[in-house]
Amino acid sequence: MTGKGSVNHNSRKFHAKNTDPERSCLNVEYCNENIKDVYHELFDEALARYNEKQTRSDRRIDDYYEKICSGKQEKPFHEIIL
Repeated sequence: MTGKGSVNHNSRKFHAKNTDPERSCLNVEYCNENIKDVYHELFDEALARYNEKQTRSDRRIDDYYEKICSGKQEKPFHEIIL
């Protein structure tokens, strides 16, 4: 399945017609963190090393999360629902 994904839907901050609000308390979230913070935590060090090697300024990446979001092939996250 491809698409943008909806963290608000998955965490049941709103209820669609096909959900039972009484059962939402049974949901278990293994990971629900701010995606921008996670990107910075995971990639800032590698991004700094990458940018150090670049001799052309147009090849440097200011913000990896923004680069992924604006890319045509990449997706900022993939969700798994079990």
